[in-house]
Amino acid sequence: LVQALQVAARNSPEYQAQKELVFRSALDLDLERFAFRNTFSGYVSALSSTDRGDGDTVSGIEGSAGAGWSKKLMSGADLSAALAVDLAKLLTSGGSSSFGIGADVSISIPLMRGSGRHIVTEALTQAERNVIYAIYEFERFRHNFIVGVAQRYLSVLQQMDEHGRRFMIANVA
Repeated sequence: LVQALQVAARNSPEYQAQKELVFRSALDLDLERFAFRNTFSGYVSALSSTDRGDGDTVSGIEGSAGAGWSKKLMSGADLSAALAVDLAKLLTSGGSSSFGIGADVSISIPLMRGSGRHIVTEALTQAERNVIYAIYEFERFRHNFIVGVAQRYLSVLQQMDEHGRRFMIANVA
């Protein structure tokens, strides 16, 4: 019976489809949770230039790099920070007014529209409920599926038993 159930589950498109619905709802939940995770970003850029005008050739290289972080809180506030470095200005002290390093920190808090924990987390809460509903539906389907396979399996055994009895009665008579 256990082998029959394993074969039936492996080869049933309906069973596989129900299982995939659970996985899809779990992926949707993960996507909703992703909105509240730390997000890191970074970039590196380089620019090479050459000016051949007026008889003199002037070449230069500029390089910069930056890194950032952002996070959305469940209250609706968005936090972000960034740091940028201009390597050419930093290494050459390219003038009295340029530092070569720039930083930015910002906090954005919605005051009216989109504020409040219940509003911000509504999609996350619904995704969590959808996972619970999908698991419940899968378990209900699985129960009905197992009962159906077991009934058909036992029916085949019963038919084999009846056929064996007829064969034995025919041989004895």
